[in-house]
Amino acid sequence: MKKTTLFCLLFPVLFVFIYSSCSDDDNEIRFYQTIDGGEISDTKFNVHIGTYYLRLVGGKGNYSAKSSDQEILVVDAEELQNNYLKFDTKKEGTANIVVTDSEGNSATVYITVSKLYQVLAVKEILSAVDVEDAELKKQLEEEIIRTSPVKPKAEYLMMYDNPYEGKLVFMADEEGKEKYEGTFSLPKGEDKMFRFNYNNKVHEYYLPSIASASEKSTPPPPPGFYLMEDLTKENKEKYPDKGIKRATRMQRVQFETVYY
Repeated sequence: MKKTTLFCLLFPVLFVFIYSSCSDDDNEIRFYQTIDGGEISDTKFNVHIGTYYLRLVGGKGNYSAKSSDQEILVVDAEELQNNYLKFDTKKEGTANIVVTDSEGNSATVYITVSKLYQVLAVKEILSAVDVEDAELKKQLEEEIIRTSPVKPKAEYLMMYDNPYEGKLVFMADEEGKEKYEGTFSLPKGEDKMFRFNYNNKVHEYYLPSIASASEKSTPPPPPGFYLMEDLTKENKEKYPDKGIKRATRMQRVQFETVYY
């Protein structure tokens, strides 16, 4: 299993930019992939389960496209009018996409789909309590951190079955002696929650940017982001006369490695 360092947050929508230099044959549909600043004239691509875009250059426009196996990947016909080939990969396997222009010129892109494995590492546990009593605020914030079931250096190994969910192994300690198997799901559509299901409990987290109705919901920037847990209800029940307005616990996390 190959392991590489991951420098950016991987979310399900990825872009592969394809472009063409001038050609003596304007009828030829050409694909050039750019990776780390280099050009590779190739029509074979290795991808994971997710959504991808290819830019179409050459030919006579008005493109159509067909997948050789729609169980592996599906083409979005609408983006073809903008000279983009958008396709969603559904499961592991190999398939190709044949792109044809208005005069019958065609080109084929060969796709290999493999599963994606990501490690989400916990870097820090933080807390925030909104209460007027400064001493109580300090006490509760320390208590929330101390009682956190997730500690710094814990890791979530995420094995994607599709762009939004998959199998999970939660490693509670750095040595991997305490670990739990389960499942995970990522925010999708109107559902803005991260869910990690392990040890007979569903742990729900939200992103600060997604939680705010006044902000546009966007993926957090790399290299790290926060998973927030609302503990207001349980703290109000535990301290009913203390005037607690809000209590949260946050995991500062970072995608560190990717396996495929």
